[in-house]
Amino acid sequence: MPKEYDEDRVTKAILMTLESYKKPMTTAEIQKVLDEIDCPDIPPLLLNKLKMRGLIKGKLDIKRKTYLWWIE
Repeated sequence: MPKEYDEDRVTKAILMTLESYKKPMTTAEIQKVLDEIDCPDIPPLLLNKLKMRGLIKGKLDIKRKTYLWWIE
């Protein structure tokens, strides 16, 4: 059974991470940060949700075969 998570807490952690990093981050890089604060393995779903809400930007980097996420 997947771990429960507090979406508000995870959202704040993602936004703070992207703001402090100052350049686009991969999903894996964001997951690494979330692992340090004991968040479950859900970033792709939540990142897409945040993108749809207009809180973050994201695009596929075909060369690196990963999504990049950032805040403008």
